[in-house]
Amino acid sequence: MIIFLKYDWEKTSVRIRKDDAVDYYHCNSVKEYLNRRCQQEGSTLQGRREAFAQLMNARKHIPVLTSVRRGEIFMPFGKMDDPYTIWINLRAVQYYKAEGDGTRIYFINGESLLLDYRQPIVKRQIERSQLYITLIGE
Repeated sequence: MIIFLKYDWEKTSVRIRKDDAVDYYHCNSVKEYLNRRCQQEGSTLQGRREAFAQLMNARKHIPVLTSVRRGEIFMPFGKMDDPYTIWINLRAVQYYKAEGDGTRIYFINGESLLLDYRQPIVKRQIERSQLYITLIGE
């Protein structure tokens, strides 16, 4: 399972953190990588973002559902086009808690990641992603 995605400038690739390994996928951005994952499921990144925006009445920081059958939804922590944005797979999150001015997310593989976002922001992003998965599953 993918834990999170981020862009690696040195390797000009998307860094894919999985349960027990790190892979690299050569492309120009995480956005391009996510679009390819969406296309494998018969849609596009733009289409998936528009669907979420419409159903959830959202305008920014829109998660991307890359696979309905796997329930794989990536939540951005940062702006869509910002190459430093970290994209976290909702299914990989075990729990989270405030730490200093940020939030530490604990993953199902035992690792954790400290984000520069306050807990209410992280909570909102996780809860609306969970709600979206529930809505489309009905």
